[in-house]
Amino acid sequence: MSKLIVPPNIIGTNQSDLVQGVDKGGIPSIGIEVLINGIIDTRLGNDTITGEGQGFYSSAIGISNDGTIKTGLGNDTIAGTGEGGSIPKYIYPGIGIFNSTTGIISAGLGNDTITGTGEGGSDNDDSKGIGISNQGKISTDAGNDNIKGIGTGGMYSGDGIGILSSGSVDGGTGNDSLIGTGSGNTIVYGGVGGQGIGISNTGKINGNAGKDDIIGTGTGGDGPGNGGKGIGIQNTGSISGGSEDDLITGIGKGSNSGGIGGDGIGIANTSDLGGGDGSDVLTGIGIGGKGGYGANGHGVGISNTAGRISAGNGNDQILGYGTSVGIEGNGVNVVGIDGGVGDDLFKARKISGLDAKNNPIESANQNGSVSSIFISGGKGKDIFDVGFGTAKLSGGQDYDTLILPILAKGTYTIGKPDVNGWLQITNTASVNVLSVSSIEHILSGGVTLLNVS
Repeated sequence: MSKLIVPPNIIGTNQSDLVQGVDKGGIPSIGIEVLINGIIDTRLGNDTITGEGQGFYSSAIGISNDGTIKTGLGNDTIAGTGEGGSIPKYIYPGIGIFNSTTGIISAGLGNDTITGTGEGGSDNDDSKGIGISNQGKISTDAGNDNIKGIGTGGMYSGDGIGILSSGSVDGGTGNDSLIGTGSGNTIVYGGVGGQGIGISNTGKINGNAGKDDIIGTGTGGDGPGNGGKGIGIQNTGSISGGSEDDLITGIGKGSNSGGIGGDGIGIANTSDLGGGDGSDVLTGIGIGGKGGYGANGHGVGISNTAGRISAGNGNDQILGYGTSVGIEGNGVNVVGIDGGVGDDLFKARKISGLDAKNNPIESANQNGSVSSIFISGGKGKDIFDVGFGTAKLSGGQDYDTLILPILAKGTYTIGKPDVNGWLQITNTASVNVLSVSSIEHILSGGVTLLNVS
């Protein structure tokens, strides 16, 4: 099998077509290369398009698209694998699928799968592995479709990014999944382990119609110096689950190290992230790596240091679990999380780790589980179960509830509302102050502390 360059254009049949390209040792090494005017259109049938690039002295791309790739009607597969070269002191990344600013990838009707697997060169310094790198447009149209990117950094602290997108990704109609897994690699001779990012988005991701899953998992690489950072979902663009009941999950695991442990951030948002319409669940889990002679890494479930997280319409859940803090922001003067319309649940927890089934293990002390964030419930019967910390909570319209953690020692004090209707909650075991407005029911351990009918 040899490298495939398009044009000449490839037009498929009404049967199950196979389009393949393999390049081993090219400079760069590209399995399938679709040029700016090139077209691959497989039409009807359960079609397969696969590209493999393996670099010996260069970078590698499984499928590189500057033109148009269409699969039409049928349960189709598009897969690209790129493995960068392995020469010491040279940076040769591996990219599974690269879709440029002029590139269009359309899976069409059917239950389709688009998979990119990228691995950086094994002997390189800081060589990246990127599963899917998208600067153009990727759409899956109708059907229960699966877009998956797997990125593994090369040896000596290479970064791994599952899905890197500055363009647009649209799930179309159907119950779709967008899954990115990024793993940083180990640094052997000191220094910092590679960074792992599941989904890094500066463009627009929209699940559109259907019950969609957007899941990012990032794991930092180990280091004898300092551990690598792991980020599940990193968003500076726009992410929306679209209509119906969607799931957005980010899991970030910082690596262990001989020095300072790597930070782990589940969801890092500085722009616009929302569930859209439907009863959505947005979850961030951040686990800091264990340090050796230095401190453990910071573990944050949801970090919203700018921008806004909006639950939208529906009975939504926003859940943050972190070894350091569950949900954090960058101040309480501007709303950072908005529940929208519906009976929503906001939950923040400090955790000690994950159990055998990858469920968070909640810590006994929940002081500091929420930090420097303004959460607005919007319209609906909302529940705030965010532990305790310095934050601002507004219930908005309807009858809302605040659940305070049980104190091993100390007592709560609830102040009187100020002229703007805000009251302050303190406890004798913490220096934090929780500011609350328009929340009618406050309780702890099943005991009502305040009830305004």
